[in-house]
Amino acid sequence: MKKTRKVLCLSVILCMMFASTAYAQEDTSSSVSDDSLETAVSAIEIQEFAPVDAERMNSLVNSSDGIVSDNDMLLRSLSPDAGEPNDTVSDAYPYSSMPEIQTTLTSKWDLYRLGMRTANFHTADDEDWYYANFTSGVTYFVDLRNVGSTNCYIEIYFLGSDNNWYFATTDPSYNSVYANKPEKYFYIQAPTSTTYYIRVSSNGEGASLSMNYFFYVGPAEQTFDIVNMPTYNNVQLLGTGYKTYTLDLTGTAVPPVTEIINLYMADSFPSGGSCTEVDKYMSAGGNTYYNTAGTGSSTINNINGASLGQLWTIGAKCHNNMHSVRWTGVLSGRFRCLMAPYPGNELF
Repeated sequence: MKKTRKVLCLSVILCMMFASTAYAQEDTSSSVSDDSLETAVSAIEIQEFAPVDAERMNSLVNSSDGIVSDNDMLLRSLSPDAGEPNDTVSDAYPYSSMPEIQTTLTSKWDLYRLGMRTANFHTADDEDWYYANFTSGVTYFVDLRNVGSTNCYIEIYFLGSDNNWYFATTDPSYNSVYANKPEKYFYIQAPTSTTYYIRVSSNGEGASLSMNYFFYVGPAEQTFDIVNMPTYNNVQLLGTGYKTYTLDLTGTAVPPVTEIINLYMADSFPSGGSCTEVDKYMSAGGNTYYNTAGTGSSTINNINGASLGQLWTIGAKCHNNMHSVRWTGVLSGRFRCLMAPYPGNELF
């Protein structure tokens, strides 16, 4: 059978995204590139679907794995998940009904779980089937993580209009690049609008009781909200000048390729009094973005399109230089991103 070989190739773009350095200044800058996400999406290498031979598909459809032993039933009762029993194609469970782990960005340590759904392997040989509807022409990211350095894998199947089955896989026996990797992933483009089946196989390496795995199967371009995210430092507002500190959102804080849709920085006063007229800015990559001076507004103006994953300088002052208070910013907003493997888990 033809082996699938295409995988992610974004190193050049990621280097470009992280090449920016912090540049603290009070002058506004209006030039923001609005094509970084589009450039990244266009650079994705798509794994092509391969035909499934009749013998393989017959073994999956008529698998004896659907017969659950008393011991397996006991193990599943100890660590149940929403999808069970979903051990065959005919018992596939809706992917959209599986529990979501992390739906919003609330700290710089949320990325590993962001957008992921979760389920369990209940036995060494357990496999789980799900289904989802894909739209023709849309690029999807398929990802399995939190499985350790094992040969567990994830696959996508669909029945074509020619009545033949097709699949894309991270099974190491088809492509050795996936062998013993902690994360298995690929990008696909849906050739037709239909129901697609997701197979997550323990490949004989499921834990004796339970292995909790994370998986994502959805559009490669995704949107997330930022909700009350701290900025991990604070300053004393005193005198006429901006007081500054840095917030590092590079590395493992956010997805490598991001574009801010909107961003708000609320005032928080860790101790003592407060101020209703805080002027503040965020600066990175040679661009500085302010709130509206004298209003105390949390809206950071003109930041749409900027990359979230940068080393930011945050500045604040009392507009009328009247208050001496300790201040920190708290972020909320929305950003677009390219779903990708967790930094450090890339295949190349």
